[in-house]
Amino acid sequence: MYFITKGTAMLYDKSGITPFLQLPQHSWFGEYQLMFDLRANFVIKVGGKEDFEMKTSKEERTFFLCVTKSIFQDLLNQFPKSKFVMQKRALQRRRTFIEHLEKTELLNAKYEVVKAKRVEHFRKES
Repeated sequence: MYFITKGTAMLYDKSGITPFLQLPQHSWFGEYQLMFDLRANFVIKVGGKEDFEMKTSKEERTFFLCVTKSIFQDLLNQFPKSKFVMQKRALQRRRTFIEHLEKTELLNAKYEVVKAKRVEHFRKES
């Protein structure tokens, strides 16, 4: 599990091409993979949307606090009531991430349809 202590992280689709949600400083991710022994559905890249094409300075870098699976499981086992709350919240967060991805994919599909219609229109005029 990762906590963003400084900077941002961007969630991308599985291909790592389409960004769909930016996680700000003090956010976290990876809890549902640890709790439910799942593989990640997303690619995480650090920095902001615009930062990936250019090198960032030392002040703009993203820093994380990492909690290993064994430590995380130990903590959850020590606090069973918190474990239930965290599991419920992790599933809600996962659902939210998936909804953001689906909206982005739908917008991209609509854009491609409009783009194709414009190309066809210009071909007819030529």
